[in-house]
Amino acid sequence: MHSPTEEQSQAIEAYLTGENLRIEALAGTGKTTTLRMLVERGSPRRGKVLYTSFGAKVIKDAKARFPSACRVATNHSLAWGVGKGYRDAGRLQGQVTPYQLIQHFGWRDQHFAPYADARAGAYAVREAVNAFCQSADTQITTAHALSACRRICRGDLANATRLAVTVAGMANEVWAASIDPTSTLGVSHDTYLKAWALTSPRINATTILLDEAQDTSELMVDLLQKQDHAQLVIVGDRYQAIYAWRGAISSMDAFEFAHSTSLTQSFRFGDEIAEVANAILEDQCNSTVKLRGYAAHDSVLGPTDAPHCYLARTNAVLVGQLFEINRRTPGYKVGVVGGTADMVKLVEAAAKLKKSEPVQHPELAEFSHWGQVHQAVQEEAYSHLRGLVTLVDEYGTANLLSTLDRIGGNELDPESCDVLLSTAHKAKGSEFQSVKLLDDFVPKGPDEDPGSTGWTPECGNLLYVAATRAQMQLDATDCSAVVGSLPPSVNLWASMEGYREDEGQQSYSDADAFEPTHEAWAPRLLEGQWPHPLIKNGVITVTQDDGQLHVAVEAQGHALFEASGSLQVVHWDEDKAAVLIGTGWLEVPIEAMENLHA
Repeated sequence: MHSPTEEQSQAIEAYLTGENLRIEALAGTGKTTTLRMLVERGSPRRGKVLYTSFGAKVIKDAKARFPSACRVATNHSLAWGVGKGYRDAGRLQGQVTPYQLIQHFGWRDQHFAPYADARAGAYAVREAVNAFCQSADTQITTAHALSACRRICRGDLANATRLAVTVAGMANEVWAASIDPTSTLGVSHDTYLKAWALTSPRINATTILLDEAQDTSELMVDLLQKQDHAQLVIVGDRYQAIYAWRGAISSMDAFEFAHSTSLTQSFRFGDEIAEVANAILEDQCNSTVKLRGYAAHDSVLGPTDAPHCYLARTNAVLVGQLFEINRRTPGYKVGVVGGTADMVKLVEAAAKLKKSEPVQHPELAEFSHWGQVHQAVQEEAYSHLRGLVTLVDEYGTANLLSTLDRIGGNELDPESCDVLLSTAHKAKGSEFQSVKLLDDFVPKGPDEDPGSTGWTPECGNLLYVAATRAQMQLDATDCSAVVGSLPPSVNLWASMEGYREDEGQQSYSDADAFEPTHEAWAPRLLEGQWPHPLIKNGVITVTQDDGQLHVAVEAQGHALFEASGSLQVVHWDEDKAAVLIGTGWLEVPIEAMENLHA
């Protein structure tokens, strides 16, 4: 292992005091390496060291890299003494479904009338129990039920409040059955973690390291606050907090710290990508802390048609990109980070709703038929489902499922894939040589009303996570959310500035240009301003001066291309034409051309 950097040395020095420590670790700053340096020194309080986190991915990485003297465990593993009992009784499963609750308790529509039917009501009950399990509370109240009830009541607060009273009462019945050893009701992993935490356990360690602290449940924060016998080392990046929707909170400020240090030197990417990350941090995350790029990395910004990974906010947009890749490059092997299961479940749920069958998918469980989804996506609260509606209507669920089935399993050998697809959530903790951001990230609204677009601070955090997955090249030219946050000094098209065919563009110097014999019938590039067919927000300006043709390309105020000279047309299709202006090559929209002949 290399010698500690100055920032790592500061963290080690603070750790060895045995007092509570917070480490703010920005993206790609060697957090795991730093934590290994700490745990290799043992507990400053001369006892056992525990490293814990919610995510299985970081736990797997830590187990491979940390010394065996350090106990490495997920939050749920700490409670396995309780969880094992549920497993042995055959009750442990994933999410309990609304249908299971209806069957177990015998609920009918009238139990939730007039605000919901039994299926939607049972969904709200399950969500209330889930919210309780993530909280530090000791009893289920209407506060745990209100969020799901508001969704069911389409934002009608008065009706949602009335429904929440009923739902909270039923949720308490579900919880009582969940912890009853004689019950047969299935339970989730969160159930036994909550049941264990309610016993106020004392963790057997004198130093406890909590990683990914920015996405910790309120339950775990409360539990760790009670471990007053132990040194707490809280590690995370508050600007990567992206799981509030499942009950996570940022614990970066939840404890009393004697020391606080930072890791800001990124080892993942160079200054160019760091500039984009810092622009997002400042504009959307309200951060005064800045990342420093790694000088040894020559990272670039600019368009690419062949990224290593496409990143999107939603699975629906990724499925759309999958079809686009199949259309453009039919032989490409495509892998989905984390597998296709989430996509398949979403499409399967849509297929059931089209037949008016009940579904359990958390994004669609509140709907009774596909028509309701069509209506809901007109509202901003359901804008995340618009991509799914478009895909299902355009391709059909059978075609979608068949396509997903063909690529299932490819992610197990990512090195053999030509391209990867991932949501930003699934990509967290990963890195890719080149990344293209798709255009479904929520842009921040104007300063006077930043939420007018549906934007929240967590949207800014997710965008920061996505932009910092790239190592060598970041293409954010199609991502409106990024473009809107950048100052003029950051050029997303930098890799194209002053491009020529001898700088990596396809060369047409030896091609057979079309040269009609009569000047009146010769192809012409029309004067004016034209949208660039490949560069989002790119503008082609064509002028004539003393018979000389002049062409310039700009995007977001950045000059990308200039050329002067005679026109040669190399080839064209129904959308665009490839032309030579003197020795400079570019593509123009077909409507900018005149007198093209087959």
